[in-house]
Amino acid sequence: MTADDIGAAEGPDNVDETGAPSGGEAMDDNDAVWRLLSDLSEDDPVAPPVGLRAAVLAGARSEGANRPLPRADQLPAAGVPYLRQLIELSSLGPALLARPAQEPVLGEWTATDVLAHLLAVDALAGAALGLPTPPETGSGADVLTRTASARSGPAGASLREALAVWRAQAAAIARHTAAVGEPGMARQVPYLGTVMAAGDVLLDRAFETWVHAEDLRTVLGRPALDPAPGDVHLMSDLGVRMLPGAWLSAGGDLDDELVHLVLTGPGGGAWRVGPRGAAALPDAGPAGWRPGLAAVVVMDGIDFCRLAGGRAEPHSVPHRVEGDRAAGAHVLAATALLARP
Repeated sequence: MTADDIGAAEGPDNVDETGAPSGGEAMDDNDAVWRLLSDLSEDDPVAPPVGLRAAVLAGARSEGANRPLPRADQLPAAGVPYLRQLIELSSLGPALLARPAQEPVLGEWTATDVLAHLLAVDALAGAALGLPTPPETGSGADVLTRTASARSGPAGASLREALAVWRAQAAAIARHTAAVGEPGMARQVPYLGTVMAAGDVLLDRAFETWVHAEDLRTVLGRPALDPAPGDVHLMSDLGVRMLPGAWLSAGGDLDDELVHLVLTGPGGGAWRVGPRGAAALPDAGPAGWRPGLAAVVVMDGIDFCRLAGGRAEPHSVPHRVEGDRAAGAHVLAATALLARP
């Protein structure tokens, strides 16, 4: 922000016909800033110029947008998928801005609504990580309230604004992740009504950003873009570790009903999962049923992620169940329950 910007905001009385500040020599930017600080520090401070807040926020956002993002090799492992999805979704911006503003993307939601939702939940993640939350990201401590607030605010009124706010905040999260490094990923933080590791919060944001980027790619007529294999594995692992919490709601019980879940394809893996917990196995091993297991469920890793993201249904996802089919159905139903609004 320059002195001319402040002068323009304050009104024409402060300039002469040549455009220079009246009453002496022209002020430079530092003079204008110190004048403002002096005004604000008085016992009876003057009201800030109209439009100053918006100008300051725009300047800060511009400065943040021009700072380079950290490289993947500068981030802890859990932060890499989020960085990649930040870059992928950002690349869709020009094409989205060229589309009709009211074009539906997800139900009645437009691209602006989708971005407002993402930036709203990212704000909750940022708050959990200890970052300040920009006012444009709305208010409220839960997903639905925060999303509604962001959609009704400045970021919900313009796709260009929503993209700018979302990217600036996402970049701040990425830079914070690089700064705290691997040790910071184990810190337990409150997030969406539970407590989880900071690294898992970042994986959650990477996952949802990918899901909504797929929604936007669809409306743009672009093919799906699968995450990198390592990212698929990390996001799948988070999803599997969340399954026990959804087990009862999916129709299972608290018996020791162990299922061997095998996710195939790039980034896949194998897990032992049941109502009392989940653990990764060293390798996929034999996929057949054997004593001690209720069932074996085999499916593609990307299909698992789409099911967890609410972009597929249990009955439509290709899969194979060996052993107790009801136990296998519990796994798919619990995965579908992981999807959020």
